[in-house]
Amino acid sequence: MSTAVQASAIDPSVFWPPVGVSEESEKIKELVREYKADQRRPASFAWRDLLVQEVSEVLQSCSVQGWDGYEAEAVSPYSAESAIELLKSLPEGIQAPTVVPEPDGDIAFEWRTDDRGHFSLSVTGPTLVYAGIFGGSSRQYGEERFTGGIPRKILELLIRYFPMA
Repeated sequence: MSTAVQASAIDPSVFWPPVGVSEESEKIKELVREYKADQRRPASFAWRDLLVQEVSEVLQSCSVQGWDGYEAEAVSPYSAESAIELLKSLPEGIQAPTVVPEPDGDIAFEWRTDDRGHFSLSVTGPTLVYAGIFGGSSRQYGEERFTGGIPRKILELLIRYFPMA
């Protein structure tokens, strides 16, 4: 086996740019572009990719009225888009949250700690709604505007109580 063939088995970009013009060649070019872009992404973003997939799954499984067996509103594509925007704003260095559908049709993210800490954050239109219990009687809750970035108060709670282990 030639060195070029061996190298291409490990890294498809060895033969970049490809010169084919067929439909299959175009598909291969696109796959190589995706591969190269993925190789440049830091591994620390992997949890966001997984959560985006979970948001998509929640959207599919909760897209009809009464998905919870009661009278929950259907989760809308708008709610899923808002949840993904929120995901993009979460800081590095915190625990990955759990994706939770809400009966009002929104999608929330929840964090829990071993010592009974619990924090919930959801986007409701242009508003972030949050509530947290941080052991004992320490509680924080409220609403903040969501303009593409997470407000400082919420960031501080996430960083303080839910750092990556």
